[in-house]
Amino acid sequence: MLLPPYRAMFLGSSPIFSILGIPFVAELKEYSAYRTLSYLDVEFISHEVMAKFHQLGYEVKKMKNFRAAVSKFFALLVDIKSPNVILALTELSLIYEEISRKDKSSNKTIIDALNLYAEAIAKESLGINTVCGGIENDKS
Repeated sequence: MLLPPYRAMFLGSSPIFSILGIPFVAELKEYSAYRTLSYLDVEFISHEVMAKFHQLGYEVKKMKNFRAAVSKFFALLVDIKSPNVILALTELSLIYEEISRKDKSSNKTIIDALNLYAEAIAKESLGINTVCGGIENDKS
């Protein structure tokens, strides 16, 4: 199941999720933007599987037609057990639109972090209601 970026993940009672990104980010190291989520039940993707996603990222950089990359993405996705997958690898964000259009049966929620960041920055710069540190902030 693919949801729009702004509704992508419900952080209720410890959902299981994984992060596709460089090891420093995906393993929730000290400066990872996702480190605050470490109290949740996180699936750490094996280095072998992560290397395959990184290779796919390199292939995406060279591609003009992303359909082949999308097929590879879903083939690799079966190696991830968690129902929620955060794309924290910029190259994979490039194929998110194609991923979100593809009919699939993986039943995973794919969250594109780049879209979330872009939306938050746009709202902040336009003075639209945002949530900052848990406090709603109206700039008007």
